[in-house]
Amino acid sequence: MKKKMKLMLLVVAMAVIVGAGMNSVSAATLTLEELVEVSYDKSEFNISVYPGNASYSGSWVIDEIAYESAGVFGDGTVLGYRFFNSNDSVFSSYADYGIVAPATATDIHTRSESWANVWTTTDPGVGFATTADYIDDTLARGSGITGTIDISGLSEGTVYVVCGGLKNDLTLTLTMSGAGQTDIQAEYSVNPGTLNKFWVVPFDFSDAGAYETITYDYIFATGDNTRRGRFVGVIIDGPDGPAVEIISPTDGDTVTVSGSLPLIWTNIDPNGLPLYVDVLFGTEPNELHPGYDMELVVDNIEDADTVNVDASDPGTYYWRVDNTIGDANTVVGTVWSFDASADAVPTVEIHTPAMMTWSDNPVTLDATITDSGLSELTYGWTAEPNGLDDPDLTVDFDAGAEDPEVTVTNLTGSMVTVTLTLTAFDEANPEIAEASVEIDVYPDACEMAKNGLGTPVAATDFNADCITNLPDFAELAFAWFDDYGATEAVDR
Repeated sequence: MKKKMKLMLLVVAMAVIVGAGMNSVSAATLTLEELVEVSYDKSEFNISVYPGNASYSGSWVIDEIAYESAGVFGDGTVLGYRFFNSNDSVFSSYADYGIVAPATATDIHTRSESWANVWTTTDPGVGFATTADYIDDTLARGSGITGTIDISGLSEGTVYVVCGGLKNDLTLTLTMSGAGQTDIQAEYSVNPGTLNKFWVVPFDFSDAGAYETITYDYIFATGDNTRRGRFVGVIIDGPDGPAVEIISPTDGDTVTVSGSLPLIWTNIDPNGLPLYVDVLFGTEPNELHPGYDMELVVDNIEDADTVNVDASDPGTYYWRVDNTIGDANTVVGTVWSFDASADAVPTVEIHTPAMMTWSDNPVTLDATITDSGLSELTYGWTAEPNGLDDPDLTVDFDAGAEDPEVTVTNLTGSMVTVTLTLTAFDEANPEIAEASVEIDVYPDACEMAKNGLGTPVAATDFNADCITNLPDFAELAFAWFDDYGATEAVDR
């Protein structure tokens, strides 16, 4: 039989306002939250502060019933931590990072214990499957343990104290202080009973902008009984860590690349603290070790938001933006990807259909050239015949315009078909893209009407010049009295 649950002993919690004559900031709070038991009767438990996977778990058996507990420290990435042991009656920290200062102790036992497995620089993986960075001498035995956390610049956050004991009373007090401000305290006290127990004890603080420090005091019994005290360490998580908003290329996007490609993002920092950026880039990510085979292309640059990378080889690329607030832990970003293809061959399309016109009557062509813009584009128009071999035919146009106006002078006396061809290529692709359109050019508009459009000649257009005018009337007048009537009988 197996149960997942949070085991809690009776807790005495209180908030105490101390210090007379100070200016109180009534909005600031420091409160004890729901604690989680992670160890019972010397059972091993796991603590990770690895960026992106800051978490804890524990399991034990009571009367053949299995219990489990697990949780995450804040958003999975913490601002600081410090872990302690007490080898040879010397109280010291064996792992620390960020804003948790060294601590002191008044009563320390001669040796440490090793029930906590602690991950700091190694990703614990799923279910704490990897080997911990620290497995021996991972907790201190004693009492009177006092230390300070620098919360200046933080308006809110959570302090996690991992501690325990057996048989005697345990008191854990946190005090939030600031110059000219009234101290605020929160306290947790318990008698663990006859067997060793450990808890993750969280204290939330908020509206703490005017406060500078939080001091923790761990007191366990008196005299020789202080050897039953158990203290692992302190962890602090601030407000939501910096976030990164992807701009380009978007996750899963497909892009065409010729050499360099800019990666662009926006850093969102809710804390207003100095923000330093690392960017990793490569072709083979690994979920367990996010930095595996990824090149560091930005290294601890303040407020960096773009970098050029080489994605000239077709394939899938991965990138990740990590942010560090001040001197605190790094917030590991999401691994994004994009697919890169080689710079595509330009395409050309002429929207103007095949046309008819006449000499010296201009036609405007409509065309579209599509190109990635990643390398230099070259394009132009040519015409056939181009008039070089026939002095009676000339083609006038701007060969470098995308939509040129074309004027053909046709003095040949007959219709001529002119073919206009648009070609394009770019620096990365010598392959030429092209499209053509034909224009039938008649010597004049009348020839186009009669022979191109098939317009019948009007009965009144005696000279077939496509207009009824005075010359036609003159011919009519010349034949005005012509008599076409029969003058004699003839054989059939």
